[in-house]
This record gives sequence, C-alpha cells and structure tokens, in this order.
Amino acid sequence: MESDPAAHPIAPSRRGAVVLALLCAVVALPVTWGSTLWMRELRVYTYPQKLYAIARLRDGALPRWADAWGTGRPFLGVASHGTFDPLNALLLLPRPFNVDVFNLAHLAIVMFGARAWLRRQRLDDDDATVGAALLGLSGYVSSMLSHNGTLAWGVAWTPWCLLALRCAMAGGASYARNVALAAGALALSFFSGDGGSVLFSVALAAAQALSARDADARRRGAAALSLACAFALLLTAVQWVPALYTAAAYPPRALTTRELALWSLHPLRLLELLSPDALGEPYGFNWRTPSLYARPFARDVQPLAVNVYQTLAVLPLALLAIRRGTRFDRALGALAFACAFLAFGRHALPWSWAVSHVPGFALLPHPEAFWFVPTFVLATLAARALPTARAHAGTTARIAVYAAVTFFALSTMARRGELAALLPTLPRAMLHCTSYAMAYAIAFGAAQLKRIPPRIARALPAFVIVLDLLVSALPLYHWTPSDDAWRTPHFVSAIARDRGGDPRGARLFGGFSLRDLVPDVTPDALNLSVLPNVGLSHGVGQLDSNDVFASTRLPRLRREVGLTPLPLLRWWGIDYLIGSVAGPFDPRLQRLAVEPSMGLFLYRVERAAPRVYLARESVTVQGPAEALAVARSEGFVAGVMATVEGPVRRATGRCDVRVWRAEEREIACETSAPAWLIVGESFDPTWRAEVDGRAVSIVRANELYQAVPVPAGRSVVRTTVTVPGLRGGALVSLVGALALVAWGLRSRARARTVAPPA
Repeated sequence: MESDPAAHPIAPSRRGAVVLALLCAVVALPVTWGSTLWMRELRVYTYPQKLYAIARLRDGALPRWADAWGTGRPFLGVASHGTFDPLNALLLLPRPFNVDVFNLAHLAIVMFGARAWLRRQRLDDDDATVGAALLGLSGYVSSMLSHNGTLAWGVAWTPWCLLALRCAMAGGASYARNVALAAGALALSFFSGDGGSVLFSVALAAAQALSARDADARRRGAAALSLACAFALLLTAVQWVPALYTAAAYPPRALTTRELALWSLHPLRLLELLSPDALGEPYGFNWRTPSLYARPFARDVQPLAVNVYQTLAVLPLALLAIRRGTRFDRALGALAFACAFLAFGRHALPWSWAVSHVPGFALLPHPEAFWFVPTFVLATLAARALPTARAHAGTTARIAVYAAVTFFALSTMARRGELAALLPTLPRAMLHCTSYAMAYAIAFGAAQLKRIPPRIARALPAFVIVLDLLVSALPLYHWTPSDDAWRTPHFVSAIARDRGGDPRGARLFGGFSLRDLVPDVTPDALNLSVLPNVGLSHGVGQLDSNDVFASTRLPRLRREVGLTPLPLLRWWGIDYLIGSVAGPFDPRLQRLAVEPSMGLFLYRVERAAPRVYLARESVTVQGPAEALAVARSEGFVAGVMATVEGPVRRATGRCDVRVWRAEEREIACETSAPAWLIVGESFDPTWRAEVDGRAVSIVRANELYQAVPVPAGRSVVRTTVTVPGLRGGALVSLVGALALVAWGLRSRARARTVAPPA
C-alpha cells in the first residue's frame, strides 16, 4: 500500500525557504531601482482595474460602477475584477510599487505552496525546492505574471488547496481544519478574478484523491474535496451572486471558432520544453511564435503565454516518475495529457463541432490556459523523480552525455541543411540544449567522485536546474522605467489643458488611432496615444474601452462612427477624437495636438451634447436603426434634441448637477412642461431613479444613455446604481463562514473529548 505521508515526518529545514525567497527577490529586484512591469494586459486591462478598485475602497465605497469605463459599466458584478481579493490590501502601498508587489507576491505564494505540498509527499527540502522553482519560474507562470496577471493570481493558490486536501486524506483531529483551509484556497482563487483556476485545482485534487491506494484515504479525499467545494461556493457567494445578475443583463458572448483558434497552443511550441529560444527570443527579431498563430488572422498575433520552458531536464524526469512511480504519478500524467490536449485547442480537437454541439464548451477558459495543469504536473513529477535520478547518478550522467552529443550533432546539421531556412533559431536552441545537457552530466557525475563532499554532490543537480530556470525566466519579465510607464499620456495632458487643467469627465473616441498601434509599443510611443481603459486611471471616458461587455450595442455603433463621425460624436457627447493623418475627418473638427512621430491628431468636437441636459424636444425611436437615422438627419441638434424610446415631450428649462459621484447623482431641474432629462451614462438595468422621492422608470436615450421623465416645474432627480444580489450573496458568504468556523470548533472539541488520557 502507498504509505500515508502524514505518518512520516520530515526533518525541518529552512534552506529551501531561503532559496525561494532569494529567487523571488532576484525577480523583483528591478522594483528597487524604479522599474515596473508594464506589458500587454497588465497595462491595458489588469492594472487600471485594480487601481480603480483600490481608489474607490480608499474613499470608503465599494466599486459598484465605473463611470469612466466606456460610457459606464458595472464593476463589482464582474468576477474577473477581483474586487474582494484580500490581497488588494497591498494596493494601498504607493504607486507603482503597489501593483508590482501585489503581482509578484503571487510568485512567492505559488512557490512556497508548491514546496509545502511536495514536502508533504515525503520529499526532502532540496527536491521540494526544485519542484517549487520548476513551477514558479516556468515559462507559463512567468508569462502570466509579466504580461497578464489574473491567470497567474488564481492558480497561485492551487498548491495550497492540494496541500490541505492531502492532509485531510490522513484523517485525524485536523480533518475539519484542513477542509476549511482547502475551501479558503479555492475561495481565494475565485476572488483573484480567474474562475478557471478553481477548475484546475479541483481536477488536480480529484486526481490526488482518487489515486490513493488506501480505500479509506480515497473516501476521505473525495469527501474533503466535496466539502471544500461546497464551503468555497458559500464563501464566494458575495461575488458570484452579483455576477449572475450581471451575466443576465449582459449575456456572456461565447468565443467564436476564430477566437478559440487564436488562444490555442500551437503543438510546435513543445520545442520550447527543450530550449526557451527554440522559436526565437521572445519579442526579439527572430521570434517566430506569433507567426504560428497568424493563419486565421492574416497578421502576427501575441500568444497567451510568451513561453512554456521548464528546463531541459523536466521532461525526462517526469517520464521517469511515471515509469517507476505510483498510481498518483500516473494519474497526474494522465491528467496532464488530457489538459495538454485541451490546450492545443483547434490543433487537437474538432473545435468547430465542439463549440456548436457541446453545451458550455465555448465558455471555457481560453484553450491555452489549460497548459497550467501540464506545467504543474511536470514540476511535481520532476521533483518526485529526482531521488531516483540521484540513486542512479552514473546512468543519468551517461544519458546526459549522449544527449549532449546528439544535440551538438543536430546543431551542426541545422546550420548546413534546409532546416536553417525553415527554423533559423534551431542551431542556437540546440547549442543551449548541448550546454545544459553537459552541465547535468557533470552535476550527476560529481556524485560518483569521492573527493566531492556528499552534500555538495547532492545539491549540484538542483543548482543547475534552478540556474537554468532563473536564466530563462528573467528575460520574460519586461521592466519599464516607472516614470515612463505611469506618466500621464500626452493626449490626456492635451485634454487637460483644453479643459482648464482637469481632464476628468471628458469623453474620448480613439478607435481610429488604435488600429494603427502595434500590440506592444515602447513606453514613449505608448504615451503618445491613449490605450483602452485609460479612463479608469485618468477619468477620461473612452467610448471604445477594452471591457468584457461585448454583447452591448456599442461595437456596432463604433463602426458607424467611421461613416458619419461628426453627427454621431455630437449625439453621444464625445468631446474629443483621436485620428491618424490619413483619416477622412470632417474639416469642422478643430485640431488641438499633433504627434508627428506616430502621425496622430487630437480633435475637439464642437457642440457635443453635454453629459447632462434637458431635452427641449425628443424623437421617439424603436431600435438602433431608427436612432441612427434620426441622429444623422439634418434637423437633429445634439444637446438640444434626443432620441428616446418613450413618448414625445417638448419643454424649455434647465438642469443643474448638484452631486456627481461614481454611483450616485443628484440633479435639480426646472421645466415649463413634462420633459426628458438626458444623463450621459450607460443605459443599464442596475440604475434606479427617483424624482422628488418618487421612483420612476429610466428609458433608453440616444441609443446608449439614460432618460429620466421629469414633471413640469421644479424637481430633484436622484439616480443611484445598485448591485443586485450583493446583500443576499454577502449574507450567504457570512453564513458559510460561520458554518465553517462552527464545524471546525465542534470537530476540535469532539477530538479533545475522545482523546485518550495522557
């Protein structure tokens, strides 16, 4: 029978913890000299959301609504924003130090969790530390931390969940405590903003539980996993219940076959398991990975993971573990193979058929995200195989020598044959394999030399593996000087100058310029334009923000701007437009700023509708087609007239804003007759309106915005945004937390009662 790991205590050691702390410090070292991580989703999507959330929390309010995100969007009701993540407390530190500390704290979490989990499997400290480094410094995790964030933050808690559930499999008085810890780890994964990480944790935990040789351990493991999932569901209700209401209002759009093809891991990238530069240095001149993904798009695109390297030794060690290992090793190997199959996406599955016929299949995480599971499994199996490799150090060293000779021969052949034209990076990759294969041969061969102290000979393979990981991982972290990354973009500065120093409240459309930008630009070029979601940091509402609400009417309306820009921009209250030199814009647009290095212009839109106004005349419309036709007509005057999905009203008067907060507005109106108050905020079912304390219905106006009916005379309009399900979800989470604590205390008291006297 497979022995119970809890029954075999491991000698305590701090050496591995010190090594992991040093590795985290080396990765984070650029923070100390004023650099910040500022690439791809971090700069466009992840960091702006986090900074907005913490700014609202500093003000003592939950970030229920983001009024500068596009035309206004629900915020708390979107789980991917991670509003309730306890680690958000780190964002209270000064910027930009706060976001980098928050991000890289998850590197320490995943590595120390992996080390603790591997130690529980009776591995010594050196082997557990190597396994933790193989996971934390892997190409996948490094890619996510340096370019995405959210996909790494969720999986950082996976090892802690597995550790708690493995301890629960041993039973005993600490069973309830371990189940509670596992539920907490699952809840933290969900609160981080990546729901897919919970799926990965559950799959790995199920493989761990069902592969136990002891039937009682299998039952305890399955029961512990079920209880942990149930309690985690209760604990996270405060987030997922509002998310369900938001999904009902904005039905999630299933990924198309074309998009799933974009995020499918190309099988040729398995060469990166041998060498980090097998397909060229990431973001270098010869980086060929984007071209692998270009077939459905006719242009180079950026993959989800920049690299998947895990050292040359990880695959042979994993195969050794599966060959000579336990049922647990084989179960992990089978799970890794299944998830790799899913990660390959369109390259391994009839993806079009699956999307069309398998319910919910298109709503799964991006296919390439499944590669975390093979990454986790390879790190685990390699660490478990290290004792066997050391026990047969002579054989291991000879195999490494043969591999070095083979790689050197392949490198020589690639320089002379047709492969040099097909894969110009192959010779360099083979030389990398040659050098590290020789390093492993020397490291394992040293164990055969009597003159080398045993402790040093034992540590040499681990040193080579960790060095290989560190050297390959560091280039994936693209650091940018903080002053360049976080300075105010030039166009925002121009808007501020035009508005007397404060850009907040302005509305911007930048769709034309964004087509001209490459996916990854230098910091200087970045600040010449305005990236999506800049409004979350600077208060400039951007019509074409990068958000998750793809099911709104806005995508279609954005395309309409290209046909008749000026009437529609005025209709929507867009104050400024970014356009390129070649853009066929209306000559009545006033040019404010020129950026010759990128050929971009900032235009002011004169006579745009104000954010709040009283419509002197409304036109009844039904649907976007009628609204667009009216807005383009000659007699339509933006800011005076409005298209409303309600009865026609004509009146004179004025409305003045008294209070304007992100989630609450108070407006005083005085009109000659019943009229429509137009509020330039997204028409959204979560908004409620009261006129003189009496609830009224909000209808759609100007296709995107809100219209509130006001009576003749003086009135006070108050609009507030609600979060449906927040109170109910919070109550369920509170009940779940209390039930979990009560169960743990009862189990502890029962264990003390039945304990035999000393």
